[in-house]
This record gives sequence, C-alpha cells and structure tokens, in this order.
Amino acid sequence: MAQKGDFVNPQVDLRLMRARMQEMKKSSEFDLKKILTEQRKEYQNYLGVVVEDFSSQLKIIAEAVTSLTSAVIKMQKQIIALQEMVAQNTMDLTMMKEDIAIMKEDLGMVRGDLKQKAEKNYC
Repeated sequence: MAQKGDFVNPQVDLRLMRARMQEMKKSSEFDLKKILTEQRKEYQNYLGVVVEDFSSQLKIIAEAVTSLTSAVIKMQKQIIALQEMVAQNTMDLTMMKEDIAIMKEDLGMVRGDLKQKAEKNYC
C-alpha cells in the first residue's frame, strides 16, 4: 500500500481497481445467481402449494355441482310427475262436471215425475 509521499502510478491503481471491480462483479453475479436460484425454488414450491390448493377447491366445487345436478334432475322428474297428475285431475274434474250436469237433469226429470204422480194421487 502506498504511503504519504510515495509515488503512485495511476495506471497501476486503475488496473488494480478494475481487477478488484471484476472480482466483485463476479462475486456479485455469483451471489445474485445463488439468490435467484433460491428464490426460484421457493417460488416453484409456493406455486406447487397454490396449484394443490386450487385443485382441491376445484374438486369440492365439482362435487357440489354434481350433487346439485342430480338434485335438479330428481326435481325435474318430480315436476313432470306432478304435471301428469294435474293433467289427469283436470280430466277427472271435467268428467265429473259433465256427470253432475247429467245428474241435475235426471233429478229435474225425477222431480217433475214425482210432482205429476203426487198431483194425480191427490186429485
């Protein structure tokens, strides 16, 4: 190392500085590569965990959708059965209305006949 008053060749100092800077640069690049490699591994592990979590959540959603789909299909079948029952009941009610109308006519005729017989018997 140069002391006060010693002659220092500026080119030598510059070469020394450049050499040291090159060493530092190589060391820094090595450290940087090492850090980046570690970070990449950590990030890949993190992504693996995220993918696993996403997959498990997606499976849960898929199971729920499957369950809901089967429930909807079951309800659709029940609705179809109810529609058929309503249609049959509507037909039955229509027939019952027709039968009641015929019964009213018949009762009216029977009533008329009874009145005529009653009048003949009392007269």
